[in-house]
Amino acid sequence: MSDALLTLLRYCFLALLLIFLSRVVLVVVREMRASRPLTVKPRPGEQRERAPRDTSRSRTSRGWQLVVVEPPDSAGRRYLLAAENTVGRAPGCTIPIDDNFISSIHVRLFIADGKLFAEDAGSTNGTSVNESLITGTQPLSRGDRIAIGGTVLEVQR
Repeated sequence: MSDALLTLLRYCFLALLLIFLSRVVLVVVREMRASRPLTVKPRPGEQRERAPRDTSRSRTSRGWQLVVVEPPDSAGRRYLLAAENTVGRAPGCTIPIDDNFISSIHVRLFIADGKLFAEDAGSTNGTSVNESLITGTQPLSRGDRIAIGGTVLEVQR
């Protein structure tokens, strides 16, 4: 091979390596910003229904909470909900859950007009409410069960 061709191949390899490293840095930065409110883009061809946003300045849950039902070793653990919540494995989540089948940021829970809503955050394994996989924004009621990974949470008020 000629020296010019080898030099060109080296530069191409270096460019690909830089692109890869920039993507890794981007993912790490997004993971570190997990405590910020999450914006989920709809998948191509998917239309999401928009839930009303809470216009009050109150950050309290007005009594909404999640109770762990499964696994048995965590059963009974309670999480009080704020106006905006993220559930996942990331330490920056409002509700961090240690479960290998849960994404870093798995589901977003928020309160709007006194009602609780769930929105899957593009998780790998999906989010189920009352054994039905959700897409888009799903309103929740007292007694609903949210299944993420091997963890089941019950909505209480």
